[in-house]
Amino acid sequence: MARKKVGIADVAKRFGITAREARDIATAVGTAAQGLRNPNYLGTASAVGKKTRPTAGSVIKKQVKETVTAAKTGKKGTTSPKLKDTGKKSTLDSGRTMPKFKYEKGKKRK
Repeated sequence: MARKKVGIADVAKRFGITAREARDIATAVGTAAQGLRNPNYLGTASAVGKKTRPTAGSVIKKQVKETVTAAKTGKKGTTSPKLKDTGKKSTLDSGRTMPKFKYEKGKKRK
């Protein structure tokens, strides 16, 4: 089977896609760290429910897998889910305040 000639533009496009997917790994790690601060949004499957929201570890695993796929094939993946700070605070029983987050699900890239 003959190989298709690959130009510099094709290589640059694949590199850009792979770099974007790699940045999503950093976003996934940040989301996991925010989830540790407030486990009601991400964290244990028993607390949140596996069908409604993924665990922090599964989000990171998925983003690493998509980065490898992008490097091999140039295929686009999904954005990483995010926990966005709403600017509001909630008070815990211990008297400490905790920021309130809004869960934003990842989207398929076009």
